[in-house]
Amino acid sequence: MESQYHTAVNRESSVNLRDVFWVIVRNWKKLLLGALIGALLLGCYGGIKMLQKRKAVITPDKPTEAPASRSEGSPAILSQPTDLRVEVGTTAAFSVATSGEVTSYKWQFSKDGSSWSNVNSTTYPSALKATLNFQTKTDQNGYLYRCVVTFEEQQMILTSDSAKLTVLASSAVQKITIKNVLVSAFKKALIGFLLGLAVTAFLEMILFIINGYFVNPAALEERYGVRGFGVYPSRKNEGLTRKILDKMTYRPNVTQQESAKLVAANMNLALPAGGTVYLTGTIDDKRLESICKVLRPYVEADLKPLSCVNISADSVNALRANVPVVCVERILASKRTYVDFQMNTIARSGAECAGFVLIE
Repeated sequence: MESQYHTAVNRESSVNLRDVFWVIVRNWKKLLLGALIGALLLGCYGGIKMLQKRKAVITPDKPTEAPASRSEGSPAILSQPTDLRVEVGTTAAFSVATSGEVTSYKWQFSKDGSSWSNVNSTTYPSALKATLNFQTKTDQNGYLYRCVVTFEEQQMILTSDSAKLTVLASSAVQKITIKNVLVSAFKKALIGFLLGLAVTAFLEMILFIINGYFVNPAALEERYGVRGFGVYPSRKNEGLTRKILDKMTYRPNVTQQESAKLVAANMNLALPAGGTVYLTGTIDDKRLESICKVLRPYVEADLKPLSCVNISADSVNALRANVPVVCVERILASKRTYVDFQMNTIARSGAECAGFVLIE
């Protein structure tokens, strides 16, 4: 049977942005947690990236000497030159290791990787050795170096792989300090805080819309055509949370006892005095019993708790024609589908749903 409560437009399905805003703000602990997680993750990321950059700058590659040439075996280049990253003015060293009798070494350099020139052996005597050593200059940054090895056997010539030289300016070493690392981590953490806050708020809004939570008494009255008797507040919600919930339910800040008297007064206007009235809803029996106990002294009818009709056959059997039923639902945790099913069951029994009491 299709629910009679699926209307095309109502205040509940057309979510009020103000209500969504207050729901999000009410969950400030979740917002803060999401923001802190975002700040921690991005802050750590920013700090680690800067530390890696700092390490790369202040610990340039150390030059390595090539091992002695091996005379045994077939002619071959056993060890290739590797990329170097050194500070300007320090020594750069590219090396090769070979097997077989070597006639000569000849080091070459290239600016673009396509055209190669021999390293001047007069300026750099090591240009004719297995290891090329020289003092670095700024204009050598990005140069490629390779070695052409001539072997005695059959005058074989082999060319090594190329290696890139990166020359770092002296000032670059001083730029990245621990302070820079902390500043980078703080900036990333701030971005992460705001991003985490926004993402958490967005998820809260999506969950609110998807789950279709009730947000105020007017939404219930419009959806089911029954009156709302008021809101019964929780003692746990005080301070800012109390103010936010009061805004959501359009009522002044009153104590739990005053709210109970107000709810009971509204029930007395709508319910027959002295008759039996069932108190039910999609909440647990313990909460239902405690609310019934608080309201009973102020309600003129005989108020009896009844377990949720969605899960208890005994509760359905207890429903009788013309016996008023008051439904208790949570403001932010009662799904429309559950309440729709409950209301249809009450309607089929012939009992009258006299109204709703909302709880926090």
